[in-house]
Amino acid sequence: MSTSKKGLFNSRILEGSIRDAASRLPAEDKAEVLLNAIEHLDLKEEGARNLVENAIGSCLLIPDLSPKNVVRARILRAKSALAVGQHDRADADLREIVAIDPEHSEAKQLVTRDSIASEPMASRPIRISPLYLSFIAGLHG
Repeated sequence: MSTSKKGLFNSRILEGSIRDAASRLPAEDKAEVLLNAIEHLDLKEEGARNLVENAIGSCLLIPDLSPKNVVRARILRAKSALAVGQHDRADADLREIVAIDPEHSEAKQLVTRDSIASEPMASRPIRISPLYLSFIAGLHG
């Protein structure tokens, strides 16, 4: 009679193995492992925001972190902030991304959408179509 290997699984051993393997990596590679893990989190889950904030903060403190990983870290933190309605925090990260990579389509899309969504209605410019203006002029003329 054989024992199923699936029944022997211990998540703590796996977590320890991940920690041990990551501890031997250079800082840039550790950041990539951490960013990969964060990409799989449900950002709306309770506690995820603090976890993401601490993890991204740690990554961004790495001297000479590659621009690619700086952008990855900031986009993850921006998405996490948006998930909990922190538009100002997200906007700061998104603008930093666009400063690093002006062609970053996801950041440009999010900063535009977020700016419109979080902007108070009273501060938005009023756009009146020329057709409407001519209709109004016809009523008063």
